[in-house]
Amino acid sequence: MKNEPKQNLLKAATPVLPRVQVGAIPWRVRLGRIEVMLITSRERKRWIIPKGWSITGKSLAQAAEIEAWEEAGVVAGQCSARPVGFVSYMKRTNRGGLTHCRINVFLLRVRRMTTAFPETHERRRLWTTPTHAARLVNEPGLKAIFRAM
Repeated sequence: MKNEPKQNLLKAATPVLPRVQVGAIPWRVRLGRIEVMLITSRERKRWIIPKGWSITGKSLAQAAEIEAWEEAGVVAGQCSARPVGFVSYMKRTNRGGLTHCRINVFLLRVRRMTTAFPETHERRRLWTTPTHAARLVNEPGLKAIFRAM
């Protein structure tokens, strides 16, 4: 019993590492201008990028490509080998709690898309300029990535 307060202090002082997520910024050149794709979140319909958890056996870039297919219908494209940036945020869990996440954000040059994909009926897609995308998203880290484009 004497050691209990010390154990609680150690638990409180131990940093919690963020959970690793991957995200893709689908992009294309149209009429000589770069456009990026945003999608809506499923529940609150905020503008976000395709993102999800890392996948065992896949590189982070490959996992980002898979998320872009499932959430945005990107069927062919080329993902950057390295992240162009990172976004930290607090994700609401199914139990109502919060968990700290860090998204590794990759650029994904879109070569081909489809209108039917796993989350077709849950999300909307929008092609826009990086400047406009920076105004539409809420996350400061994502705003900064779009502004740098």
